[in-house]
Amino acid sequence: MNRIDTWLCWIALLGIAGCASVPSTLLTDELSKGAYRQVLNETMWIDGAVYGYAGDIENRTATATRLLAGHEKARAIFLRLLADAKPAGKLYALCGLYYADWDEFQKQVEALRHDPREVSTTTADVVGPQRICDIVFCPYRDKDRERIVLKRGQTLHQWLKENKGKKGYGDISGGVYPENIVNPDSEQK
Repeated sequence: MNRIDTWLCWIALLGIAGCASVPSTLLTDELSKGAYRQVLNETMWIDGAVYGYAGDIENRTATATRLLAGHEKARAIFLRLLADAKPAGKLYALCGLYYADWDEFQKQVEALRHDPREVSTTTADVVGPQRICDIVFCPYRDKDRERIVLKRGQTLHQWLKENKGKKGYGDISGGVYPENIVNPDSEQK
């Protein structure tokens, strides 16, 4: 059993034991229900894998988001999560919507772009609060770095290749975090 299969099994087990309501018209299998509950109840935003003293730790909610992104009703699932999830879960749902429905993604970005609430975050091995609006659209400015905005269908690896020598920073609206969360292996392409 590989690492993702192991996490998916844990998500399914935790989901079965969870008490959160899952829309039965959208999800019928236990694995998808478990993934839905994982995103719904997430309280920490992790922009990718966690690295630290203990080694790499798979982000269970990113794995759940990837599983839901492959579902035939992904658009409806992510819209429901955007309505019902805890704030950090909404960020994962927004990343999934990036792939499920681009036009709706743009509308939802506008809805969250000015949200001042803070969520707990983990970047690499640094933990701390961050405002939702800054994760959705990063206001950071630096003379040596630019905000990365991926073109539709472009991977982060392709952007880096096309912009050799440039340094950048990412956010959800520019596509970097959706790429990291839903399509993490694209750097191999």
